[in-house]
Amino acid sequence: MKNRIDALTHVGRVSLDVVAKVVNYRDVVPGNDFIISEYMSGSDYSGSTVTRSNFDVFKEQFGKCEGVVFLYGDYGSYGIAISLDCLMENEEILEILEALEDYPCIDDDALCAYEMELIEEAWEDWAMDRYRKDLEMSHTNIDLIDDFDIREIFEAVALRLNEYWEADENVTYIDVRRIAFNTTSKDLKP
Repeated sequence: MKNRIDALTHVGRVSLDVVAKVVNYRDVVPGNDFIISEYMSGSDYSGSTVTRSNFDVFKEQFGKCEGVVFLYGDYGSYGIAISLDCLMENEEILEILEALEDYPCIDDDALCAYEMELIEEAWEDWAMDRYRKDLEMSHTNIDLIDDFDIREIFEAVALRLNEYWEADENVTYIDVRRIAFNTTSKDLKP
């Protein structure tokens, strides 16, 4: 088992003292060392949708396991520390960490759902308004198109242009101006 743990290249070892400085000492179960996987940690300035999805999936599956500690810090940082004792006793956790060596995502469906959530949030927060404003520069009566229809038009034009959402934990982006500029009067007709 120790050889399998030593073979993991995406994990770093930290001592109990380091983990205890990050979280409430009472929450840490004494053991030898802990490991932290780079595929389940990040912050406002690092990580990705994959690492955040992995964090969430792992937390859901193993959140109550003794020896699994969730780390949170400044600038939105997050991570998971797993005691070596826990790892030695839980084959399923070790198998997940080994699988991350070959493919850095624990659950593709969870990743897709998380990215769709980010896209929906971006659409509601800024993209729909930006699209409407950009359309108003060259078209009239844009305010008469309901939100559902404007989204369908947007997605149809984006598809025609091969323009796709780029979802990342910190930025979810699509070139709204390009899509608006290429939206024709024919696209806007029911």
